[in-house]
Amino acid sequence: MADKPLCPPSLAQLFDAPPDHQGVFGWLCGYSADAEFLNQAVERFTLETAGQRAHRGRISLALILDPGQPALGPVEVPGVAHLPLRRADARPFRLLHAKFALLGFRGPVDGGWRLRLIVSTGNWTRQTVEESLDLAWSIDVDSAELAGHGGAGELAERCADLKAAWGLLGFLQGLFDLRLLDAGRARRHSETVAARDSLAGWAARCVAFAGPRRRFIDNRRQSLLEQLAPRVRVQAGEGTRNYLAMGSGFFESATGANAAQVPGVLAAIVAALRGAGLLTASASPARCRPTAATWRPAWSLRPKASSGPAAGGRQRQRWSLTCCRCSGTMSWAPTRPPPPAPTCPRRLRPTWPRRWPG
Repeated sequence: MADKPLCPPSLAQLFDAPPDHQGVFGWLCGYSADAEFLNQAVERFTLETAGQRAHRGRISLALILDPGQPALGPVEVPGVAHLPLRRADARPFRLLHAKFALLGFRGPVDGGWRLRLIVSTGNWTRQTVEESLDLAWSIDVDSAELAGHGGAGELAERCADLKAAWGLLGFLQGLFDLRLLDAGRARRHSETVAARDSLAGWAARCVAFAGPRRRFIDNRRQSLLEQLAPRVRVQAGEGTRNYLAMGSGFFESATGANAAQVPGVLAAIVAALRGAGLLTASASPARCRPTAATWRPAWSLRPKASSGPAAGGRQRQRWSLTCCRCSGTMSWAPTRPPPPAPTCPRRLRPTWPRRWPG
């Protein structure tokens, strides 16, 4: 019998250590989190109960959240350090909404390790696991893969994703107070310091092997709209698509005279793809959970299913799908069938994300 899970792992299960590995240290970034999810995640990561973690006193996960979120203390979540913002009056963003994690595991072989990057559309909360319909994407890079490898191909792309995520974490680390993680560094006897340094060293190895092509992007310097068309072209190649689907928990609201109009963000995405020659002028866009019932007829509605595994939960996933006669890109929730698309002579090629967990 194939050694595969019967269903895709939940967001919390992505914190499980690989066989014969042990969780060492990890960084979590998100908009919000709660103690229920974090206790489950750190227990899976360290294989230690809350009492064991509290007795040991080591920090295993460093948590960076939007400054507007309430603080989570070590009594609520032993082994997790919720880092505060250094200067609330000088933050370079209005909202910290990126949800990703970088986890480091020590392998069974001396000097062996594995890094895991997780990108989620949901927050680090119990609601994400139990109620919402969200996407989660992950990749692993093992030290054994880097041994004797020339740094090209699919491994180089995974390393490029880790490099991009590590760069964003480096930017955020400069904005948040890390003194709790650095305590004991001068005396060189802190397990937390040693674990954090191990993760940094492993990330540096991946950075050295990174190729130019990456899928992990952020909007520190460019908006998503500015990066969308170039990234579609890099991942899926040239070709004009004739179908576009976009899904989200909600879109921007419109009232009054603008209630009948397509939300500006969606219209701008369509215009950007058409301007880059990646979407035909006669493409048929589709959407989920609209903000108005009177959008233009060119947009078709795919409402939430009235039955099935996702019927009772909230739709929070953000996804897009484009289709053409020669190539395309797709991403959708593994627990929900994708919206119908025109028949293509060639199979759609997954690009971002490259694979689903499980």
